Amino acid sequence: MSPKDLDIERAALKGHPGRMGSADDYDEKDAFNGRRYAEPSFYSSMQRVMSRSRKRSRTILALVAISVATLFFLFSSRAPLADEFRDANIAEWSPPMPWKQDVVDRRPGGWRSRWSSSSWFGPPRYDASSEIPNIVHFVRQINRDENYVPQAPFRVEFRHLMSYFSSSFYLKPERIYFWTDTPQEMLDDARLNGDAFTRALFRIPNIEFMPATFPNVTSSGVKIDQYAHRSDFVRTVVMARMGGVYLDDDAWVLRDLTPLRRSGFDNVFSLDDGARIAQAAFLSRPLNPLMLAFARLQDVVFNGDWLRASNDLVTALMVHYSRAEGSKSALTLEKDAFFPGYWIGDALNMYYEVHDDDPNFREPETPQRGQDITTTFQYDFDWGWRRDWRRTWIVHGFSNELRARKAYHLFKEFQNFTPAYVLSRRANIARALFPALKEMLDTGLLQLDQHDLVASQP
Repeated sequence: MSPKDLDIERAALKGHPGRMGSADDYDEKDAFNGRRYAEPSFYSSMQRVMSRSRKRSRTILALVAISVATLFFLFSSRAPLADEFRDANIAEWSPPMPWKQDVVDRRPGGWRSRWSSSSWFGPPRYDASSEIPNIVHFVRQINRDENYVPQAPFRVEFRHLMSYFSSSFYLKPERIYFWTDTPQEMLDDARLNGDAFTRALFRIPNIEFMPATFPNVTSSGVKIDQYAHRSDFVRTVVMARMGGVYLDDDAWVLRDLTPLRRSGFDNVFSLDDGARIAQAAFLSRPLNPLMLAFARLQDVVFNGDWLRASNDLVTALMVHYSRAEGSKSALTLEKDAFFPGYWIGDALNMYYEVHDDDPNFREPETPQRGQDITTTFQYDFDWGWRRDWRRTWIVHGFSNELRARKAYHLFKEFQNFTPAYVLSRRANIARALFPALKEMLDTGLLQLDQHDLVASQP
């Protein structure tokens, strides 16, 4: 090949960068030996490798940067709190849960691993756009002596079972958390050897028993002597941290709470008879400012007074947080929503008094989805002694008062709160609870002998 031809070949290589090698890689000796292209030199090969590596590295670094920015935005930023009530000098607070560390930490994939700061993405964040989670919380203490030794086996009464199951029946929750200080061996024994009502508790879908520690003294040294007050502290912290639906174990659900959970408010409360916020049942978003303040201040203001650190405190906080323009801190319903009765003996008549049966009475028809409501509406409806439960979402039954005040004599034929009493539907509370009890019996979740289903004569 002549020098002129060699120059032409070099020029051709420069015009086709996709070919193996470059003009500088061309070896004249090889060209004269008839080889069209020469092997690339070691130096040029390393250059190409490094060039390609740099491109890949830049791509990987760009992807990493995008990922880090996305994670920072999602998990480091918090939704805006109520700025009018937020002190920028105070660190945001995530209250500690009342669990027994040695028990809960061993739970594979359990609550702690999903929610605690030890998980990859940290604890949950307050999100003002989210709905209230469809989870339910109950708090139950075992009877203990002065040395904190359990004094009785774990046992569930029928009135308690109705509360636990009604929440499952109407709400279909993702989880029912049963917070208790009952030793695990006592729970295991109750599951196998308890009475019919106790065994039925363990058959309720999605119920999870959470070991809890109940405080007996505040951080300032004030003793917490009352069982109810100890439960108040656990309830408030659980709701502040996890959110969901809290129910006393004699608060019975009568309908689905989804419209309230999706109302757009941080908390949904109901008034009690004294125009305070009722604490037997309420709904909350996790880590919302009002509930965090409630959990933090409860320890500060507690002095032993019955309502000071519970109903009175949360009522004051509701008023305070609701002052902000456009605040969605709390939706406060009238008392019929969760608290239609009262705990005074005469006021309990509306619930428990036994009336003469009217076989011709039919409950008002419930409109179905897509149905013309005017076809089911009745303007004049003869309720007689019956209460219209359609105004009520949850009913607090004050069943503890029946025993404490020995008020049975007020309710005519009322003997006890039993399945037979509810099945008879001769009292307002029996009418309200009948659908849930019927479901328990029909599905076999509650298994009773026939004589337990027949009302005894007074």
